[in-house]
Amino acid sequence: KMKYSIVDDFDNETQIEDKINVTVENGYARQTALGTDGQITSIASTMPEDISQVEARTAGQSLNATRLEISADDGAHYTVVTPLSMVTLEADRVGRQVKYRVTLTDSSTNVLPLLDGVSFLCK
Repeated sequence: KMKYSIVDDFDNETQIEDKINVTVENGYARQTALGTDGQITSIASTMPEDISQVEARTAGQSLNATRLEISADDGAHYTVVTPLSMVTLEADRVGRQVKYRVTLTDSSTNVLPLLDGVSFLCK
C-alpha cells in the first residue's frame, strides 16, 4: 500500500525549484524550444518516514520519450521511474527529502510533448 504522494498539476510553479527550457502555463509544462530537452526539478517534499518505493503517473500528450526520475535524498541521487511501474530505491538512496525530475523530449513520434500533470506514489 502506498502511503504518500507528490502531485503537480502545473497550474503554477510553486512546486518547481528549477526549470530549463520549459514553460509552465495554462496548466501544462512544455518545452520552450523544440529540439532541445526541457527539464523540471521540483522542490523537496519532506515525508514523515523514509521512502524506499515509488510509482509514477503522468497525464498529457506525446510523453513516450519523457523521462521521470525520483530522489529521496534531496536530489543527491535520482532513480528512473517508468510510469505505472513500481521502483525500489537502492538502500543508499532511501530518505525523507523527496524530489522529482522530469525531462521532456520531442521527436518525430513525440511532437510537442505537453505534461498536464505528474504524480508519484511513495512508501
